[in-house]
Formats: sequence, C-alpha cells, structure tokens
Amino acid sequence: MNNSIITQSARYSISFNGSLIGYFKGKRGIRQGNPLSRFLFVLSMNVLSRILNLAAARGVTIVLDNFYEMSGLKLNAAKCELYVAGISTNILGSITKITGFKQGCLPVRYLGVPLVTRKLSEKDCRLELIRAVLFSVANFWCRQLFVPQSIIKKIEQLCSRFFWKSSDKASTGARVSWATICHSKSEGGLCLKDIKTWNKV
Repeated sequence: MNNSIITQSARYSISFNGSLIGYFKGKRGIRQGNPLSRFLFVLSMNVLSRILNLAAARGVTIVLDNFYEMSGLKLNAAKCELYVAGISTNILGSITKITGFKQGCLPVRYLGVPLVTRKLSEKDCRLELIRAVLFSVANFWCRQLFVPQSIIKKIEQLCSRFFWKSSDKASTGARVSWATICHSKSEGGLCLKDIKTWNKV
C-alpha cells in the first residue's frame, strides 16, 4: 500500500493562543512514519474490508479501483504478498494471475504483530515483549551513548531470564545460549538484536 493519503480537498486552520487563524488547503498527504499514519491506515483498511464484504455479496470485481479513487491508496503488486488457507490450487492460480501478487508463507509480521498458523505460545509472547519493551528501553540509550559492557551483560541476562523463566530467576538449564538466540533464523536463532553490536553501530 502507498501510505500517502490524498488531502487536497481538505482545509485546515491553526489554533494560536486559543483562536483559529486562517484556513489553507492540504497539499500533501501524511508520509510513512508519521504517528498519525498507522491510525489512518487502520481506519482506511476498515473501510476497504467493508467494501470487500459488500463486493463479495454483490459479485462486484472492481473494488480496488474504486477504493483507489476514493482514498488515493493504490496497491503496489511488487510489494504485496498473498496469504491463503483452504483454497484450491486452481482458484489460487487465478487470484495470483489477476492481482499480480506473489504467494507468501507464514509466519510473517503484519503491523508489528506475528501471524502464524498455530496458536501463540507463552514463549512467543515473551519474545514479543522483549522486542517491544525491554529492547526499546535499551535502544533509547544505545542510540546515543556507549553503554558499559557490564550494563549490556545485565540487560541480556534479564532478557534471557524473562524468556526462559518468565521471571528474574537465573536461567540455568537454558537449552540455547542468548548469543545463539540473537542470531538470524537461518542460523538457528530468533532474530533478536545483539545489543552489544547495536550499541557499536
């Protein structure tokens, strides 16, 4: 999806000391990375979902073109992947031919959330908490300062204990070392950041 949203028909006013001053027309959409973009994206996808449901009921096939005309959001087939379940090979072939999308395979991350074919385990949830909370706190410091190695070691120890024991108890008996967990999945890890290397970068 192109995340820019056409706003040329909208008019804006600035609040200055509690009073609205003037009006001006929107010239450019919200860029990717803007804090508002994720909320607008979810709202627009909700509209698309409703349109798709109506189209399925009425047998309409030009939904994406209509959605593009309404919102300015256009699918980029080169960046899109299709995830399906319970569809025959023939139907899947027709869909990929019409849309130009390539078929993806799970697991995959969507808006930061892992999509998997099975129920999330406790370990999956702990892993996401480590990425979203513990690493985010560490990254705040690592981006600006050289963190002492003793602190980095303590952070990794806390992450390891939380992942294996769900508490601050020693993670004795861990099946895999924390260094291995930080490797890429192709190397047998879980693709977590190596805080020491990240701090150097």
